[in-house]
Amino acid sequence: MAVVRNLAPGSGFGIRAGIGSGSGSGAGERIGGMIDDDARCPCGTGETYGACCGRFHGGRPAPTAELLMRSRFSAFAAGDEPYLLATWHPATRPDTVGLDPALRWTRLDVHGTTGGGPFDDEGRVDFTAHWRGAGGARGTQRESSRFRREDGRWYYVDGVVA
Repeated sequence: MAVVRNLAPGSGFGIRAGIGSGSGSGAGERIGGMIDDDARCPCGTGETYGACCGRFHGGRPAPTAELLMRSRFSAFAAGDEPYLLATWHPATRPDTVGLDPALRWTRLDVHGTTGGGPFDDEGRVDFTAHWRGAGGARGTQRESSRFRREDGRWYYVDGVVA
């Protein structure tokens, strides 16, 4: 199962608490801090990591806000802090992400998107992320994340936790 790390739930999912991982049943295997290209992508699309979020982690820009959100989740799964920071809008980007090894994000439910398409400059993605913490604690976090496209690249701006 993919391991997604970040700070505590409730403090802003894309900002502080990661992004969920699909079905929670074998999504993405961790190999030396990276995800095997042939493993199912942790973002929940059903594609392999190499055909899905791996291409964005390799430098290709995500064409939509939703795909950027999913690729950021997979970056949490891989522990790829440089990617998380690079895809965070400079106006709201922190100095570090502060990944927490005790948190695992186990499933992502995307409820909808507003804008965020290949011809838009702004978008919003609404989702619920399911998590597991130390001692078997479980919970969910509902968030509406905001994205902005500049110079052909989407960036995470911020999120509102419901």
